[in-house]
Amino acid sequence: MPLSKQFLRPMMFRSAVVSLGLSLPAVFLPMMAQANCHAVIAEVQQNLISRFGVVVRGVETRPVVERTNPFRDRDKWLIFVLEHNTPRRQRAANQLLRSVDLRRTYAQRITDNCTNVAIVSFGLAATGMMVSVYRMPDGTVREAVYVDPADRREPNRPLPWGYQPCCL
Repeated sequence: MPLSKQFLRPMMFRSAVVSLGLSLPAVFLPMMAQANCHAVIAEVQQNLISRFGVVVRGVETRPVVERTNPFRDRDKWLIFVLEHNTPRRQRAANQLLRSVDLRRTYAQRITDNCTNVAIVSFGLAATGMMVSVYRMPDGTVREAVYVDPADRREPNRPLPWGYQPCCL
């Protein structure tokens, strides 16, 4: 493919996404990989809207800070921020948060296509409440295991990959 077409396609995709009104995170990848990653994120976001009626306020990207991250190049944490400010939006968001298999399916598609994403989360805006799905070293995804900090025998030791502290 000529070099000019390599750079043209992502720009055309970006303008199509902007015209749909979807917000995409900044995932720092090479141009073609980034376009494919953004396409999958936009597809998941659109599916959340059409399947559940969920209003996605935005998709955030944060650095993975867990010291037990087994990946050298997967250092991004992708968070779908869901609106829940009306009873209808609350029901839609709760339905998604209860759909473990669907969250895993979305996370698998994203981590398969976004080569620097290690964790995909779905959270309620302005609450701190979220559920996370981790990419595992064998290429599969797994729901986070939540651990009560009060139950930990060695509180200063980092949690294994795929475990998160819970605060409830």
